[in-house]
Amino acid sequence: MFFIGLRLGYLHLLTPEAVQAAFEKIGPEPLDPHFTLAAFQQRMQQRRGILKTVLTNQEVLAGIGNRYSDEMLWHAQLRPDQKAGHLDNQQLARLYESIRFILQKGIEQGGYMEHPLHVGDGKTGRYQMYVHGRENEPCPRCSSPIRKEEISSHQTYFCPRCQY
Repeated sequence: MFFIGLRLGYLHLLTPEAVQAAFEKIGPEPLDPHFTLAAFQQRMQQRRGILKTVLTNQEVLAGIGNRYSDEMLWHAQLRPDQKAGHLDNQQLARLYESIRFILQKGIEQGGYMEHPLHVGDGKTGRYQMYVHGRENEPCPRCSSPIRKEEISSHQTYFCPRCQY
């Protein structure tokens, strides 16, 4: 497996058994057709932490990082600092749909990488963030300034007006 961190990549050579053990700790893939709204609601209602932390916890859901979690929460109109277990079914349904929408959009637009993977790569990095990295810029939905706060050691961007 190869992982690229914020600055450096590293390589681990694992036995098939070690790979299996590592993947057993990872939560479900949000775009898997078998991952239903009911399964998502059940997972989230069991969580006590705040939304930002829960969404970026790879043991809860696979593949959601800091940037996309900001986008998902903005799209679902949910504050990143509210408790995951306190969301009602309507809020959870909005979040479920937003997770799937933002991930699919990210895939279709080649993610947010700043540099192409190779010369002539016209597919990588076309995803444009709604809120992440846009402190003090107008919210695309309500035009209020986007706020940046540190939540659970993550720089978090959100709209204080339309995320409630």
